[in-house]
Amino acid sequence: LTPLSEFLYFRIDNMVSTRAKSPAKKTPAKSKKAASKAKPAPSMVSAQTAIKVVSWYGMVFFIGLAIFTDKMAESYQVGTTGKSQSFMKFAGLNGMMAVWLTNAFVARVAHKKTMSLTCFANMIAFGMIGVWQFAHSPIIAGDISFSSKIGMPAMMEYANVAQQVTLFVLSFMGWKESGSSTMSLPSFKKVSELNKVNYATIGVCLFFGIMTTCFSPTILEMYLPGNVWANDAEQAMCAELMKFMGMLLLGNAIRMEAVIQGGDEDCAYSGVRANSYYYAFALGMSIMNDANGISNMGQTMEKLMFAKVIDFVRNGGIFVWSYQTLIKYE
Repeated sequence: LTPLSEFLYFRIDNMVSTRAKSPAKKTPAKSKKAASKAKPAPSMVSAQTAIKVVSWYGMVFFIGLAIFTDKMAESYQVGTTGKSQSFMKFAGLNGMMAVWLTNAFVARVAHKKTMSLTCFANMIAFGMIGVWQFAHSPIIAGDISFSSKIGMPAMMEYANVAQQVTLFVLSFMGWKESGSSTMSLPSFKKVSELNKVNYATIGVCLFFGIMTTCFSPTILEMYLPGNVWANDAEQAMCAELMKFMGMLLLGNAIRMEAVIQGGDEDCAYSGVRANSYYYAFALGMSIMNDANGISNMGQTMEKLMFAKVIDFVRNGGIFVWSYQTLIKYE
């Protein structure tokens, strides 16, 4: 497989452009005066730049949530348990990793329509999370806000909202700069082999996104049968992380649909390649599921077996399918 670090490489566009100079023309004095008073148009953030920023955001939070989990919790000045740290890792791997990789290859390929649609999808994704986080902030929820439940400083909750607003605004500016393309309902006519794999990923993201966002107790019972929380703060934090992961998954489904509707084969190929990395990571993480489930989740091997088999069949099956499809297009 191509090393994961390839996704950190973005092509550097030529920032110096030349323009043919036309013969000098005499300008009437009045026109010169008007031109001297005219203000230059405000510069817009390009779609490629906006998408790169979103990609770096996803990378930083993937690394923080999934790898340096304890340090991420410390930066938010919040206490954690083994179970809540596991949920942070899930949000990093199952949400932020795709934010990073998808935006990375879209910026690298630099197909204009795909970039415009990706900016549009990013607006939806971050707008959804921003509204949800604001609704749970002390300004709206008061004493029952998320930060109050877990003992986190309210300023850190506002920082989360500010992140989503910033990313929304950047994506909006990139969307306007790139032509303001909008998405339509999916069409399943003449779907390429590449996009069949990408639609499988969309299906996984939609299913688990809806389940973890809207039916958290059901999916929790599936993966952690008979779960018992250590305390109210742990329950509140894990519930919030589950819904956060769900909305990230929904955003990733919308983002991948934007890539498909962009119509560029290089982007479709890169989508399959990026998703194959995710499934490889997920399979790698499952190696530690038993130890994690027993030590942090309070489960037994017998209780974990059903979810373990389901995850292995899903992740392993799509990984092999992705790899076989990539070989055909090499």
